[in-house]
Amino acid sequence: MVLPFLVFPRITEKETDTIQKPISKIQNKRNSLLTHYNIINDREAYNDSYDVYLPAYDNGCGLRFETHKLPYVERYYVCFEDYIRDVNGYSEAEEKKIVMNFGDVLLSVDKMDTEGKTMQEIRCMILYKSNQMVQLSFLNKIWFNSYDRDSVRVTSDTWKKVSIIWYC
Repeated sequence: MVLPFLVFPRITEKETDTIQKPISKIQNKRNSLLTHYNIINDREAYNDSYDVYLPAYDNGCGLRFETHKLPYVERYYVCFEDYIRDVNGYSEAEEKKIVMNFGDVLLSVDKMDTEGKTMQEIRCMILYKSNQMVQLSFLNKIWFNSYDRDSVRVTSDTWKKVSIIWYC
């Protein structure tokens, strides 16, 4: 005769892992780069300018730029056009009003002057800083146009063209 065998499952508490799984370095950098902000410059290099600090990723920094064959001011060909939004139409940079005006001229990327640079060269300068903060200096077009300025730069370091006339 076989006796019925009753099995009672042993109920135990699920062990929780107290050690957190390591976050990838890239994900950790992205989490620390989510703070967008801007600072008004105190006229060290450029008149009427302000700096914008943005995280730069593999696909850019969340801003759309435009260019023209003729410079917007002096030899600066690239200006801010619009914010890049996600599929829901949201942009964190736009919500924080990072760039002051549409049409503000880009003056430098990480304190490297963009005078005479093309859109492709500026794009490379920004993408070079992938997964880091990038500093963009913009000329506030409203401030600049309110004053009778001779130059974008506070101290112009460009060579002045000198005509030499030879007399025989």
